[in-house]
Amino acid sequence: MIDYFEALDFPCPMFKNPCDYYVDLVTHDYLTADASTESQERIRRLADTWQQKAPRLADVPADVAPPRVRRANFCVSLLCLYKRFWLLFFNHPWEYAREVFYALMLSILLGIIYFELSNDRRAGINDRFGLFYALLVIFLVPNLLVNIERVCSERLFVYPETKIRLYSKLSFLFVKVIFDFPLAVITYIIYAAPAYLLAGLQSIEHDQWPIFATYVAVIVLHGLVWRYISWLLAYTFHRRMAAVAILAIILGASALTCGVTLHRRNESTAVKWFDYISPGHWAMQTVASNEFYGNSASRSNEVQLFPSDRASSFIGNTTELVIDCERKRVLATKIADVPIYTVSQCSRITGRQAYSFAALGTSHVPINDVKLLYAFSSLLLGTWALIALACCFCCIFCNHKPYVRQRHRE
Repeated sequence: MIDYFEALDFPCPMFKNPCDYYVDLVTHDYLTADASTESQERIRRLADTWQQKAPRLADVPADVAPPRVRRANFCVSLLCLYKRFWLLFFNHPWEYAREVFYALMLSILLGIIYFELSNDRRAGINDRFGLFYALLVIFLVPNLLVNIERVCSERLFVYPETKIRLYSKLSFLFVKVIFDFPLAVITYIIYAAPAYLLAGLQSIEHDQWPIFATYVAVIVLHGLVWRYISWLLAYTFHRRMAAVAILAIILGASALTCGVTLHRRNESTAVKWFDYISPGHWAMQTVASNEFYGNSASRSNEVQLFPSDRASSFIGNTTELVIDCERKRVLATKIADVPIYTVSQCSRITGRQAYSFAALGTSHVPINDVKLLYAFSSLLLGTWALIALACCFCCIFCNHKPYVRQRHRE
């Protein structure tokens, strides 16, 4: 560059930056009229000289076309998307780990609230229903909000990339489900286990781990159902607050029909049909039956008041829950330092009695075998999860453009 301008009789002065000097040469000076005229002549001279001395570009034959851009096939795009999810996971681990962390903290908090549920007073029955209700409804809400937020955040890069056809939306959702499923299962296992262990329920007392495994499986399936429902609402509605509002309505309706908030015998005929499709009802029915019946083979809907000795003989070697009366220790007035026990005039309450009083066993679908109930509820919850997931594949095309709140400048 220096040699070129020296050949044009514009050498760079000593101790001056050549770049600054040559920029000044081609800058129009408006300070004075003479300076303006002189700068215009200089710029015109430099431009004419460059047009004469500039090298000519090689002529490109008209029949030579640019190379064809090949798009990746379906399998390659799936593999690239899967690798991308792992890169996002390692680059932003808290975006995924916070879901597991929140589940663990909520489960521990719930276990502390219902720590070591008692079997010697009847309040233990309501405490068990309260524990299951909190697990299935109340403490599940933060997890669903995290999933809605994640789906809305993914729109920021999914929408422009699918618009230029880097991959299809169906491919993205398919890979998202595959990548997310192990994380979801681990999250709901961590969500279910600590609360159950801290509460000291049936399987902990009788060392019946199949009862615990059944409980965890139901919580995982129920969580997957609501997880995919939250995805469905996030993909359907343009704004996340609309998705949250509709989710609150659906979850509230399911909570009302689960058998705790509203007793099933007090439900009107117009809403009893919702028991067929309510995930909360079937999940509550299964975990409650799992807790109150233990490993009993069958259940009955009739309430039978057994005396204390008959209740013990009826249960035998099963792990059916038995709620005792609260015994109070008093000192005899005449016999000093000889403790005796007095019990109120009440009998023991068996698990089937407590379950029948809650009217959870009077479902429209008559299932008298506990194992058959577990299988039917698991099948129904799994079907709901698949239906919600299939609707996600249909609704991912609706309003997928990310919503960005615009700030109005004054």
